[in-house]
Amino acid sequence: MEGPDTGQKNQPIEPEGRSLFGGSKLKWILFLIFVLYALIARYYEPLLQKMGSYLAVSDEPRQVDLAVISLGNPLDRTLTAADWYNEKRTKTIFVGRTAPPDGAEEFLARRLPLREERDRILRWLEALQVPSSACLLDDTYLEDVTAESITVKRIATENRHRRIAVITAPLEGRRIASIYRDAFKDTTIDILIIPSSYSSKGEEAWWRSSAGREAVLTEYVRLALTAVSSSR
Repeated sequence: MEGPDTGQKNQPIEPEGRSLFGGSKLKWILFLIFVLYALIARYYEPLLQKMGSYLAVSDEPRQVDLAVISLGNPLDRTLTAADWYNEKRTKTIFVGRTAPPDGAEEFLARRLPLREERDRILRWLEALQVPSSACLLDDTYLEDVTAESITVKRIATENRHRRIAVITAPLEGRRIASIYRDAFKDTTIDILIIPSSYSSKGEEAWWRSSAGREAVLTEYVRLALTAVSSSR
């Protein structure tokens, strides 16, 4: 005698391995993870290197009428400028006057000694066998590289310079080039961007240190702001 029909005979049987986390789909997921990992391992460092290299614009060194110690870390730039003078690549070095820091007026009002960055650079240049007669000075306070480029353009035009070398740090090359070439676009003066060989070449492995990551990311922000400003 047959028992009551429970209705289970006609229920479809679930194929094995077809659920979301079943065997076959899990294998595909693991395979895709492996492929993704392999691609990252293969192209991760080259892509990051290109991000740093993109910022590092440089030109072939040539004889110039004026070498500019661009705003920034003065030590590496001063060393390169002195090398250029001693190698007879330039006869004149421009040393700009940076804007005084906060509190400078009060410092001077109290008759306390305050030495400007320009004075330190001039002392370093003298120690590096660059005479004061080779240093071109201007008393315009420079707030940023844009103000620097405008001042250098005025000086270069007045002195009928034909070629200028702007000495900067490697990672700042593209931004400095953009600012200077925008300022000089209505002239025939040739602008060379020269990265200091005494700067740490942070574009090669910048992602491996917090200082390198900060430098590159900050420079990309500055580059974007420069592009927006020049497009107005």
